[in-house]
Amino acid sequence: MAASENLPDSHLVYPPREVRPRDSQSGQKRHVKLICTVVIIGLVLWVGIHGAVRAREHARRFVCAKQIRGIAATMQIYVNNGWDGKSPFMEWFLANNPDSRRWLICPGSTPAQSNYVVNPMPNGWPKDSQAVIIYEPKSNHGGEGGYVYLADHRLLFARGLEYDELIRALEWRAPLSP
Repeated sequence: MAASENLPDSHLVYPPREVRPRDSQSGQKRHVKLICTVVIIGLVLWVGIHGAVRAREHARRFVCAKQIRGIAATMQIYVNNGWDGKSPFMEWFLANNPDSRRWLICPGSTPAQSNYVVNPMPNGWPKDSQAVIIYEPKSNHGGEGGYVYLADHRLLFARGLEYDELIRALEWRAPLSP
């Protein structure tokens, strides 16, 4: 056994490293890399947050569309099954569905805004396929537009002039109060 095998590693002497003077360009490169990394991370965060906000708004619109379809389907069932046309639909709907008040609130609206507007249908379900059964104010979705349910069972998310033309054709206004 050799004597050097029993010695700790601290006795080893490493050759000195070659010390090069730092040039200013390598420091600048490091700063540029750091700035680029920070900018890229910032962009990724911005895109992620923006996507989450948009996904949340799409989820609200989905719930709103589901609620409008449910109210319209309930209205059609009620109208087709012996509705006398004298009692207002919404009074019956609220009396027979105790949990229905939450259906009348669009998740895309603020509490101070009105929500859905229903056609009172004094003569039963409209024969005109373009007749509006239920709609919401476009303020419910940040002023972008609103859902409009037509008598032919189409649900449109109308914007701008299209929304204004559909709603302008109406001669009735019966806002729901939750």
